[in-house]
Amino acid sequence: MTYYLEKHMPKVEKVWKKHGLRSWQVTKYNSTLDGSAPPYLLGTTIEWGNEDEMKAALKDPDAAELFEDFENFGNTPPISVAGSVPHI
Repeated sequence: MTYYLEKHMPKVEKVWKKHGLRSWQVTKYNSTLDGSAPPYLLGTTIEWGNEDEMKAALKDPDAAELFEDFENFGNTPPISVAGSVPHI
């Protein structure tokens, strides 16, 4: 967790800020609602202004370094999903 917060996420911010990265937030999972061990250690939400900014960031040549960095803090590939905040 220390590496992720102090090394990886600052790299993410450095590489993707120029593409419109607005913010990021990490949630550490401690347990599931039934008290059992969670299937994941953490979740990270990255906020962009729009989908085009996200797509541009993922195409940045330096983005490959970010994905290669996963081996420094995890032992399974990340699960990446994209979504939007619905406005009612």
